[in-house]
Amino acid sequence: MQPATVQATQAAWAKLPSEETGCINDALYQQGGSVEALIQRGVLPSDPRLANARSTCQNQFEGQDPQPTGGQSSAYAVSDVALGATVKFGSSAYKEYKCAPSDQFNGFTWCQKTRKGKERRGKFNATYSILHSRDGVAVYINLYQEPAFFGASEADDDIQRYSRKIGESPRITRMPHRAGFPNGILASWGKVELEPLDNDSIKALAEGRRPIKKGYFIDFIGNFARSAKEGLPVYRLSGGAGFVWAASYGRTGRGTLRLLAVDASAISPQLVATQAPTNPTDQRPQGAPSIAPLSPITADRAEQRRISEAKASRNLANASSIFSS
Repeated sequence: MQPATVQATQAAWAKLPSEETGCINDALYQQGGSVEALIQRGVLPSDPRLANARSTCQNQFEGQDPQPTGGQSSAYAVSDVALGATVKFGSSAYKEYKCAPSDQFNGFTWCQKTRKGKERRGKFNATYSILHSRDGVAVYINLYQEPAFFGASEADDDIQRYSRKIGESPRITRMPHRAGFPNGILASWGKVELEPLDNDSIKALAEGRRPIKKGYFIDFIGNFARSAKEGLPVYRLSGGAGFVWAASYGRTGRGTLRLLAVDASAISPQLVATQAPTNPTDQRPQGAPSIAPLSPITADRAEQRRISEAKASRNLANASSIFSS
């Protein structure tokens, strides 16, 4: 396949909503393929053999609750909830979240909800959160799913799909190999930076305390305390606006997935009390997955996407010739 053809095909797929692309990819996976494989063969989204599958994936998103944020164009978004968008306080979608003043950042509100979902590979829990300013501007949107499920090349395919959507090349960091630990990958785009925590902060996390400096963290395995105790990297989000994709998975393909869009410059670290509040709103309970703020709305869509993937897969069976060389 000519490079120019592949590039044009990538551009065509990048125009689709991320949920639709993900739904199609899930269905293709059951047939032993992927969206990336189609791109390499020059198969466009408009290919007639994909018509039924696309229709199924599109229909599953019709009639869903409106987004908790108003329209805003941004390359950095979690399930189409864009960084910098304005919260619609009176919307039914926003009311699904439990919100409270942020215990880390004055003048900001922290909102979160948790949903259960199921796909052909198993059940999962998804937590969605948003941090917004007094006037409703979203500065942090995050999704955390556990367990998440990955096929042989699914993680790399997902990163490539986000790169096409964002229009930038990712900065990829892989977790140092450790016996008894899963594979871990961090990919970031934009001006957000992953700043390694200092020794004092690592010690605080290992002891179950919040580090002195404010900020949101990210690690490879979805558990800050365990990462700190085992000497695995933990990072503070700093810099500017960007998007981060993080996942871990073992030999069985089960693991964790975290997606976040953040404007780190809007929540610059400041000094706080060494001892974390008894019931912090910006942190999960001790021992729970380490996710800090997570995103809104994505749970509904992710859950519905999984439910419909079997139907889409049946439609794709008729397009099996796409995978032949």
